[in-house]
Parts: sequence; C-alpha cells; structure tokens
Amino acid sequence: MIVTLNEMERTCQKALRGAGAPPGIDDEGGAAAAWLEARGIPALGGLLAAMAAWDGDPSACHPERSSARAFDAGGRSAVFAGPGLAGLAAIAEAPYLEIAGLTEPRFLIPLAKTLCKDERSFFISWRHAGARIGADSGVALLGDWSAPPPGARRVRIGTECPDEELPLTCGAAEVEARYRDSLSRGLPVDENLWRKLAAYAHRTLVPASAASRAQGAGSQSSDNE
Repeated sequence: MIVTLNEMERTCQKALRGAGAPPGIDDEGGAAAAWLEARGIPALGGLLAAMAAWDGDPSACHPERSSARAFDAGGRSAVFAGPGLAGLAAIAEAPYLEIAGLTEPRFLIPLAKTLCKDERSFFISWRHAGARIGADSGVALLGDWSAPPPGARRVRIGTECPDEELPLTCGAAEVEARYRDSLSRGLPVDENLWRKLAAYAHRTLVPASAASRAQGAGSQSSDNE
C-alpha cells in the first residue's frame, strides 16, 4: 500500500501516543520515522519494536546534563532516548558522546539534522554504518546499510569524525532525491506493519458514549447537510 508522508507522520505520532510515549517524544519520534522512511531508510519495524519494549519510564528520555562523555542507554531505543542524547551532543564540550546499549540509532539522524546550524556538522557511527549530517550539505549515509545488525549497539554522535572512516554509501544528493520522489509518489508501506501501527494509534480514540459525544467527540454533521 501507498501512504503520503503526512499520513505516515501523523499515524506514527498517534501510535507513539497510544503506546504511552511522553509528550514531545511522540511528535519527534513520529516525525523521525517518517523522515527516515521518506529517504528510503526502513524505520517502521524499529518504531514498533521500540513501542513494544517501552518500559514507561520518562526519565530515560531526559538524561541529565553532565560533563560525562559516555552514557549507557540500557538497551533503550533512540526513538525514546534519542532526543535527549542528541541534545546533549549538541551542547557537549567533548567532540563526541559515546553511547552504550542503544537500539535503533538510525533515529538519531533526523534528530541531529534539526540541531545542525550554520556550518556545523554531526557524525553518527555504530558498528559498520553511520551518517554525516550538515546544515547545508544534507545527510550522507556511510558504511554498510544493507543488513543492520539487531540489538543494542555502541554509538558515537558528535562533531568529530568517527575513529574508523566509513565509506560513502549514499550521497546527500541521492538521499534528497529519494525524499523528493517520496513526496510525488507516496511511501510504500508493508500492510502488516501498518496494521500494527494503526492498532497502537487506535488506543488514542475516545470510546463512543453519550458523555463523549456531548463533549464533542466524534464526527460532527451540520443540520443543513
């Protein structure tokens, strides 16, 4: 099936709310998932895995600011922990932060893109893959994206290039071309994944009742129709 970019973003955001994501994480996580999918980077499976594993602890989404250069995500997904960690990387005095035990680090890429200002660039790397993100240069994918290994990873995010240079996989121009193609053609979606997302999103609906209708829930029709 094919969905629009806006439809994907809204559905992912509603699904996160249905999973109990804290305010702000739902909007950022849904936007990040749609951003990735629009550029040919699979994200819906990782989003569903993150929601299924979510333990409901909001403190995991807001790591305390410190001079520490290393953090332990404890097996949590970047869907939930990513915004706080990306924010720390943007203000850190160290050239990069090292994060242990982070799943789905690809969700850091769109978050880092929003933090790029002026000529500042970010680098993200994990195992054999990563990305280079610039305010003006766009996003380039590095390393092997063909079969991302499952499970938690050691991730580096910062303004310094990773220790081990990763070869260019997909240049910024091609990544942007994928996005433009998605806008014109829509995004192909696995129907099974979409049904699972819709099930989470359905949790946000108000149950039909006389009281809920009296308060304005549900569709409204005009007497003139």
